[in-house]
Amino acid sequence: FEADLWLDWKEFIFDGDDKQEEFQIGFVSETRILDDVFRLSLPVQLLITHKGGEIDASPDPVSSILNASSGLSIAFDLDSGSSIEFEPLFLWYKGVTLPDQGVNAQIFEDGTAYYLRLHYQNKFLRSSLSYWNADGFISPYGESLFMSVSDHIADYSEKERELLKFEINGSYKISDVAELALRLDMYYDLKNEDLAHAVGLYLTFNESFFISKIK
Repeated sequence: FEADLWLDWKEFIFDGDDKQEEFQIGFVSETRILDDVFRLSLPVQLLITHKGGEIDASPDPVSSILNASSGLSIAFDLDSGSSIEFEPLFLWYKGVTLPDQGVNAQIFEDGTAYYLRLHYQNKFLRSSLSYWNADGFISPYGESLFMSVSDHIADYSEKERELLKFEINGSYKISDVAELALRLDMYYDLKNEDLAHAVGLYLTFNESFFISKIK
């Protein structure tokens, strides 16, 4: 069993400040049921996002949002250092404290989603295929394309979201200090029949690249 509890104080305030206090409280854990060639574990995530405060002078209303998820992680080691993993996850959103309108208001007060992810990796390649289905789901710091509200178009929402996601990452070691990597992300919106994609090429160096011997 492994767990981590943390607090991220994003906006600290003093008495009479004209801005709201903002913080997050998060909890993640993994309970390993089997841990061999075949691995089975139970992941749990909780996140509380809060905006507000008792000593500020801001007119904006208080907002508190709870996000939670749990499910299973099923993994199996193949030959030659490769492995395959399947994750079925259920996610939940609840607006614990939300204003009826204006700043910090949300069109949906609660929602759910489920996420099915199949992942494969070996020494040179990592790939995954995922299915996402959401109903009124909001997560302030989640992946924006998955949400039922837009993060850049005001007052735009789609209560039901259904997407397929494909991701592949390949890497090639050029030398002892440098690596070249290629990444491709593809999202297909099943309801709107729309495809979005991104491609990235990365050249990375490890810390020994900047170290030299003095003779």
